[in-house]
Amino acid sequence: LGQRVSRAEAERRVGFRILGLDGEEPDAIYIRGNRLVSLVYGPLDEPRLLLSQHRAQVWDGFVKKAAGRGTRIEPVTVHGEPGFFVSGDAHYVMFLEDGVVRDEPTSLAGNTLLWNRGELLLRLEADVTRDEALELAESVR
Repeated sequence: LGQRVSRAEAERRVGFRILGLDGEEPDAIYIRGNRLVSLVYGPLDEPRLLLSQHRAQVWDGFVKKAAGRGTRIEPVTVHGEPGFFVSGDAHYVMFLEDGVVRDEPTSLAGNTLLWNRGELLLRLEADVTRDEALELAESVR
């Protein structure tokens, strides 16, 4: 996940206000490459949820190019912004960052919800259903 830092240090390094689950403090915050921030909720050895964010956009080519046989990808909307819920086999995520298509493996064994909030791409990874992921995403502030 990168280097463990405080919220203030992460915000200073990435240059944006970090969003988190409303009413819940993360157990740890990590930064990678001064661009990707990951909030860990739950014990560090077995986190229950990971919320990552950085300046990027959901790439709809993800649907066309990355879906394996055991992976299901569903378009979703969170706060009026486009996204995808990815479930099933292990997968990676693709996104546009600085006009370049990039990909990353997911960090937790679980389902992934990707969505944009303005200039930020948010990625919620957890062992939850689509509806549970959407409910959690609605609480991100």
